[in-house]
Amino acid sequence: MKPRSLRLQLARAALTATLVALLLSTVATAWFEFAKFRSERQADLQSRADVLAYAIAPALVFNDRETVRLQLAALRNAPELDFAVVYRLDGSTFATFHSNAQPGGTKVPMPRALGFDFSASGMSLAQSVRHDDEEVGRLYMSARHDLWSRIGSFVAIQACVLVIALALAAWLFRRLQVNAVQSLADVTRVARRVTQHGDWSPRAQPSRYEELSVLVTAFNRMLDEVSQRTQALEAETVERRRVEVELRAADEQKDVFLATLAHELRNPLAPMTVAVSILRKKQQPQALQDKCVGILDRQLSHTVRLIDDLLDVSRIRVGKLTLQKDAIELLSVVRAAAELIEPVATGKQQVVKASLEGRDICVIADRTRLLQVFSNLLTNASRYTPRGGSIEVSYRCDDTHVFVSVRDTGIGIDASMQRKIFEMFQQADQSLERGNAGLGIGLTLASQLAQLHGGEIAVESEGLGRGACFTVRLPIAPRGTQPNVERRPEATAAGRPMSILIADDNVDAAVGLRDAFEALGHEVSVCHDGLSAVGQALARRFDAAILDIGMPGLNGYDAAQRIRAGAQPALVLVALTGWGQPSDKERARNAGFDHHFVKPASPDDLLQAIQARTAATRTMEDVKT
Repeated sequence: MKPRSLRLQLARAALTATLVALLLSTVATAWFEFAKFRSERQADLQSRADVLAYAIAPALVFNDRETVRLQLAALRNAPELDFAVVYRLDGSTFATFHSNAQPGGTKVPMPRALGFDFSASGMSLAQSVRHDDEEVGRLYMSARHDLWSRIGSFVAIQACVLVIALALAAWLFRRLQVNAVQSLADVTRVARRVTQHGDWSPRAQPSRYEELSVLVTAFNRMLDEVSQRTQALEAETVERRRVEVELRAADEQKDVFLATLAHELRNPLAPMTVAVSILRKKQQPQALQDKCVGILDRQLSHTVRLIDDLLDVSRIRVGKLTLQKDAIELLSVVRAAAELIEPVATGKQQVVKASLEGRDICVIADRTRLLQVFSNLLTNASRYTPRGGSIEVSYRCDDTHVFVSVRDTGIGIDASMQRKIFEMFQQADQSLERGNAGLGIGLTLASQLAQLHGGEIAVESEGLGRGACFTVRLPIAPRGTQPNVERRPEATAAGRPMSILIADDNVDAAVGLRDAFEALGHEVSVCHDGLSAVGQALARRFDAAILDIGMPGLNGYDAAQRIRAGAQPALVLVALTGWGQPSDKERARNAGFDHHFVKPASPDDLLQAIQARTAATRTMEDVKT
């Protein structure tokens, strides 16, 4: 098919657009003028009818036909009126008026409907005549209008405007299109040269018209950049392929992690299941029972730590982990971490050497999280160090930073693995023979926590079988900063038996906690929804109430607020929940809770918190008295 002329198409498009615009403008103007004309005529006829109806109402009541005729005769001053008729309520004609252009003689029946009517030949208005809010008759008026003459004049004027506008548009477009099409033709020539011959050197000549000049300039710049963009595209393709490889590797790591998670959770569940099975059997030796309890305690602690590590990594990634920083003595934290790993190392006949003597080193840090960093590093060192190996902890300082090193004689780390050992789910030993080696997030968590403290963790290893050294770098506190001495909570006496309310929709959790408290001599009441908890707390006196948050009927926050509003002030409220974010703790505090514990919590820790709060309350009451 032969290509069409762009010049002709542009001319047709321009003239068509001009014609459509003018026609639309004409139609819109005509409709507006018609509506305005009709409204003005209606208002004029209505005002005349209102005045006339008001004037003839008394005469119509008193049957004064002569007065009505005189009022109608005044309508001769309105030449557009054809006739007016006044009717009684029974429909009979009372008086009429006809203009000179509309001779009388034709009887007009009373219209059934009131209102204004507009037609091509004229307009009319039927209106009731009222006296003292009572209809006494009707008035009907008919008039002519000059709509058609106005339309004729309007059409003639618009036709002249349309012809002149089209002629002017055609003349202007003819002058413009030569240069415009010439610039486009020049661009087309250059584009054909580039696509057919691969020659990027030709350039289109600038146009004297601003818009086309912008187009030509942009086209020329495109030619300048296209080769660079081609190279960038090739590089991006290579990068995209690399990212795809990494994503596939990450997906494989995710699958490995899920399998590892299942493995690590099943490992503690197996001995826990055996221990529970043994404890269910009656008349077991006390030594065996104690051993089973120890198994349950150790394996449960291991499971909780796995879950806590996962939650901590998740909180760091979304920016929701907050640090409770204070001035602390660093070496005391490192010593505490070494003490924690000592039982595990002893069981594997490993030697832990802690060279931590010397001056106190003060850092601004979260003691708990910093202990977690060194504990993870030492646990990792023990895990990958064979039986009989050694772990050495040492430190050194410069003017601004302290460097704490954890060196082991373990399996070592391959050079390629050292670059990604701190990534999620990465483990130096991924063989099936590695045994219970965790989830591969301990180093990730330690590295991220160190970064939150303004430091970092570096790793060195001479290769497989040559051990590894992890070094934590932390900024030293400004000179003159004194570390705050950690005060260990004083052990509280068992005290008198307490009355405790437990509310948890998990029946096993509530009943288990009740049995633990009752074994210590406390009186415990249990319920499983928020409304029951409020009812019991308000019905009798309790020393403490332990409430779950996610309960049916009424959640723990609302239950706490109701209890605080109606119960004795000395009641200790404890939130025991699976929600442990800082915002959850803040919300619990605002609801009236004295303590917030994340499940699972030890019954001893719960009792210690309750007794400490009770003792403090009693002390304040003694001071007041």
